[in-house]
Amino acid sequence: MNREFRNLSGCLVKTFFLLIVFTSCKDNESTDLEIDEAINLFPVKIGNSWSYKDHNEDIHLVKTLKTEDIGNKTYYKFEAFPFPFHEFPGVSNFYGENALGWIREDAEGVYLRMVLESDITTTPFEINIFRNEDLGSSWTNEFNIEYQFVGNTMVVPVLYNFHISETSDVLNINGIEYQNTTKVSFSCSLSYYDEPYVKELEGEFVFAEKVGLIQTYFKSTANGTLVERHYSIVDYKLK
Repeated sequence: MNREFRNLSGCLVKTFFLLIVFTSCKDNESTDLEIDEAINLFPVKIGNSWSYKDHNEDIHLVKTLKTEDIGNKTYYKFEAFPFPFHEFPGVSNFYGENALGWIREDAEGVYLRMVLESDITTTPFEINIFRNEDLGSSWTNEFNIEYQFVGNTMVVPVLYNFHISETSDVLNINGIEYQNTTKVSFSCSLSYYDEPYVKELEGEFVFAEKVGLIQTYFKSTANGTLVERHYSIVDYKLK
């Protein structure tokens, strides 16, 4: 059971980050003042949509849903996307529509809140996926995720490392020019049964000001299997 859970935990980490690909979007019930105080990385109106092309040339559409107040902070809920998680060893399709996510933005950066509700559930956790800092800046997020499955509970320490690795005034992706882009490189490591951290996932996100996430790439060698995925924006509609 221990080895099975370890395999599943590594796959779930990839699941959470795959969802980021399709969830860098918001809806708006905020005031103009609240928007001005944020970094304006993401547009904030209900009904905004983004289309992404994946590594198989398939197109995925995501729309914003609504705002929710959690812990006296405003979060923006994104539409759950049924990503084909069966491509990863040990992970079934049923995770696709049961992973819930919210985005929060302030003057310092962007935060992703996630929780999995399915046959396997997790406690909510939040990751600082972008910071409004200079090229070369780095930061870490370290926390515990509690997994509950088949009547068992297990706490897994998680460590994310982020690094602003590249900026550009103009970046052309699929024939569209995006202004003021920032590439953030990241890695994710987990610790099982009080052992040292083991890197399970690494990759990069490219953000464009006032558009959101426009491109991402990641690779993983969890369970001894190399998995590589990439996604790039092909269109977006903002209200």
